[in-house]
Amino acid sequence: MPKLIARLAIPPATNPALSGPVRESRVTQPVDIRIQLIIEFMQSNLEKRMAPGELARLIGLSDSRFRHLFTAQTGMSPKACLRRLRLDRAKLLLEEGTLTIDQIALRVGWQHRSHFERRFKQLHGMTPAQYRMRQRITLFQLSQENRGGSQFGYIAASSAID
Repeated sequence: MPKLIARLAIPPATNPALSGPVRESRVTQPVDIRIQLIIEFMQSNLEKRMAPGELARLIGLSDSRFRHLFTAQTGMSPKACLRRLRLDRAKLLLEEGTLTIDQIALRVGWQHRSHFERRFKQLHGMTPAQYRMRQRITLFQLSQENRGGSQFGYIAASSAID
């Protein structure tokens, strides 16, 4: 972990690890370097199980102190932050379209597709398959508009949902 601490010398305002789950409006001071490290660790290890107590030990804090500091700094619990990071990465993977939904679920830390789909729908208002289809339709419509084709955006039967 000391190597990671030495490597992370990016100011909080420009740290990409803090974009997304950290609510800028609730943070009144620069985010603690230990919290930055944990968010970066979470992002790099989305497929692994992470208990808050284990994360606390990585930065030398008690479980209760870690939870308090993390929530004060980010506006959400470590568990909620990890869930958000996982769902944000899943959204990007769905947009890429190269992996199946089952593969995406595993890659971002869910062992069961049904749990992944339920959490994704809670956050985004649609299932991963619906989100992927919506992205495909949007891309198709944009390509048709760029070619001067139909603006209705009908999709050929070949674009299937996994």
